[in-house]
Amino acid sequence: MIFLIYANDTTLSASAAVSNLPAVQQRLQEDLNEIANWTSENRMVLNTHKTKTLLVTDKRLEKKIPDKALKIACNGSEIEQVTSQKLLGVKLDSQLNFTEHIDDVCKKVSQRIAVLKQIKRNLPLAEHKLYFNALSKPIMLYGSCV
Repeated sequence: MIFLIYANDTTLSASAAVSNLPAVQQRLQEDLNEIANWTSENRMVLNTHKTKTLLVTDKRLEKKIPDKALKIACNGSEIEQVTSQKLLGVKLDSQLNFTEHIDDVCKKVSQRIAVLKQIKRNLPLAEHKLYFNALSKPIMLYGSCV
């Protein structure tokens, strides 16, 4: 089991062979129960509406999984299973192909370039570059190593 903690976001991660998926589900449930107990003891609230599960596999292995649903609950609420989820600004999907992430990045950059086109007549070239470097370039570079 791997815990990734950044500010107020915590990600639990586990891996196993397809045949051992029930054990992973049980381990995730146990760890989530421990986290729920800890937050309760420390008078903190675990937001179960923001808590999601994501089963990552590939097309070949996906066919071998009889029940693709991870049944995990927290504080009496079943945790929603999603096919994609943002993790620190990078959208991960169930097959790690990053298509949704790339589409999101293209959409954001396209919107900012459209604004730049509208205001470019009123700005000198130096301000064009400043706008691009401040508002478009960081979106393209963030998470680019993925």
